[in-house]
Amino acid sequence: MILETSALIALLRNEDEADDIEKCLVEATQPIFMSAASYLEAGIVTDRSGDAITSARLDTLLTQLRVIVVPVSFAQAQKGRELARTFGKGTGHPAQLNFGDCFALALSLESDERLLYKGEDFRQAGVRNALDDFTAR
Repeated sequence: MILETSALIALLRNEDEADDIEKCLVEATQPIFMSAASYLEAGIVTDRSGDAITSARLDTLLTQLRVIVVPVSFAQAQKGRELARTFGKGTGHPAQLNFGDCFALALSLESDERLLYKGEDFRQAGVRNALDDFTAR
């Protein structure tokens, strides 16, 4: 499974779906991966919030969940660029994926792993949520 920034932030902030996201991650039987670009994006979001507790909790949570942060490869960057041209902000496509979204999706496609996210942006791009598989059980 690939953990995307929106799901991680929802969990850290105890937003809607946080309980389902947490259960999905805690009960995962396969490794959980995250793009280094998504890690940076999550760090920027939490650090900018001014909430030192949430900011510090980011790394603690990733460690507790044993999330493997994957370096961005050139192939992922190329795939991300392709995804941005098709689904990115400013293209007119309803998905309106941002910079970090493109890296997370590129890793998901490269590794053939489901993406765990919150919201509808990825769904607009035809990406099924790992949460769908979990809640369908």
